[in-house]
Amino acid sequence: MEVKKLFPVLLLFCCTIGAYAQRGENDQSFKRITLNVAVETAFDEIVDYLQAEDLFITAMDKQAGFIQAKIFVKDKRVLSAKKGEKRTFNFILRPKDTATELSLNIYVEEYMFGGDVHNRTYYYDDQGILEDKKIYQDLLDDLQQRIRS
Repeated sequence: MEVKKLFPVLLLFCCTIGAYAQRGENDQSFKRITLNVAVETAFDEIVDYLQAEDLFITAMDKQAGFIQAKIFVKDKRVLSAKKGEKRTFNFILRPKDTATELSLNIYVEEYMFGGDVHNRTYYYDDQGILEDKKIYQDLLDDLQQRIRS
């Protein structure tokens, strides 16, 4: 009789833990910041920042509030099939009262090689959207500091 009463409580507990864990995985707030400048100013500052940091701007649309840039990051390891990775940055700017909300997504493709010494093949291995919070925070914090000064 006690087991029948305990089962619904245990089931509810498991569902609550599952819902909480799933909510934590979908938290994308580390990819967004608010800049205390107008959208037009933020757009120009971001473009200047990207050029100063040697990122290659592949596309931009000021009216839509979209900037795309990319960079190749070399892998310094000696014994590795990974030569580096191409990171593509998508910046989306949205007006928010007198401020600007900036969201960023980073898409990663690893540059790999295979084969033997005389017959190497190089290819990009799609890694999808980067989820490393530190890389996002470092870039967004640096950008926010530049726009404040």
